[in-house]
Parts: sequence; structure tokens; C-alpha cells
Amino acid sequence: RLTTRFGGSPFTGGSLGSLGTSRTLGERGRKGKGADSGGRRRKKVVLLTAVSGAYHVFVQPLITSARKFFLKGIADLEVVVVSDRLPSYSPGNPEQVGVTWVGRPDLGWPLTAMMRYRSFLDAWHLIGHADYAFSIDVDCLFVAPVGYEILGRTVATTHADNVYYTGVEVMGPK
Repeated sequence: RLTTRFGGSPFTGGSLGSLGTSRTLGERGRKGKGADSGGRRRKKVVLLTAVSGAYHVFVQPLITSARKFFLKGIADLEVVVVSDRLPSYSPGNPEQVGVTWVGRPDLGWPLTAMMRYRSFLDAWHLIGHADYAFSIDVDCLFVAPVGYEILGRTVATTHADNVYYTGVEVMGPK
């Protein structure tokens, strides 16, 4: 892994096979306070998302909502965004602190979506240190606090788009 400093902020690059490179923006890896308000050790959590094309408009709202509601005060949160476009770095931009962008090509629908987990595995060097790693679609938002209840051995949720579906939309009539 190669680390270079530009303007006092770290950019971390490494080989991710044929899928691109990673760039760390801001103060990745900074130390948390060590314990939450209940005296428990703060967890290290990585939130993963994949984005391409027109979906880039959803990245910042997702990150903002995660910082507001996702394990706030419980975990040190890092966000990994797998993307077909890497953003430009803006020194001192608080929106970029703790966010790592990993480049990968846009393979078109549906291959890009199907290969997101391969991209996450190829970015293991950014995930492997975490106590927990969660994947979320980039066009989702956290709208209420998410706390310790999500820190289980295996966690799943209904996709937000599927909550109100009967199944006919996907499976067809019986």
C-alpha cells in the first residue's frame, strides 16, 4: 500500500486488481474516544455503498444521514464508496472526513450492481479491521436512530423498496 500526502491530508492508494484504486479523503483512521456513554468499547464500523452514473447525487445525503442516525455515539464510522468516478479532494471539507472512495469501472446494468460485493471484497484492506461492516444502497437514507440492536452476529433488513410490495411485481400473478 502506498501513502502520499497532498496538502497535509492523506491519500491512500493500493492495487485492487482490475477494479481500480482507492483514495482516502480526510482523517481516515483517526482514534475515537474509546468508549460510548455507557462505558462500552466503541465499535469500529464500516458502511459500504456502491454508486455509478446518475446515482452520485445520493452519496452525500446518505453519508449525512448515516452520521446523524447510524450508531451515533456508539461507533467510529468509516464510509467506503465504490464508484465509477472519484471525487476531487477539497482540503478541510468536513464532508470528506472518514470517507474512502474506491474506483471501479461502470459495467452497465445489471453487471455493475451484481459485482458490488466483489468490489467490496477487493477493498478488504479498508474493511478487515472493522468490528462490523454494513452494506446499504446509495439511494437510501437513515431517518431515525439505529443503535446497538443492529450489532448482532447476522443482521438483515427488508429493502426499503420492498416493504410495501406484495411480490406480484417481481414474481408475477400466481
